[in-house]
Amino acid sequence: MKIALDKRPSPVELGLSYQGHGAWADGSLFEGVIVKKDAVELLGSATKRLGKALGVMNFGGNCAEGRWKMLETTHPFATMITASDLPVGGWNRTHHQIWNDNKTHSQH
Repeated sequence: MKIALDKRPSPVELGLSYQGHGAWADGSLFEGVIVKKDAVELLGSATKRLGKALGVMNFGGNCAEGRWKMLETTHPFATMITASDLPVGGWNRTHHQIWNDNKTHSQH
């Protein structure tokens, strides 16, 4: 957030979106690396510096983050939240190998 706000101190909107694994759907961020207590502090500090809530927080690419505790914890910090309560799949080595194989074959 600091980098984004340093580059553009008065953005029209600012959002947070990442894709990875879900965690506990309790407000923790980045696969649980930032625990709920620290996430609340981080988001509170960022929105205070921004002067308003984030335009959007997107947890739609993370499995099972669309739970009540996640929304209860994060709703003060965003105008809109998207989240999934389902396993959303992901990118794995097999997909990557297939993509590279197709890319290599299309060049010949």
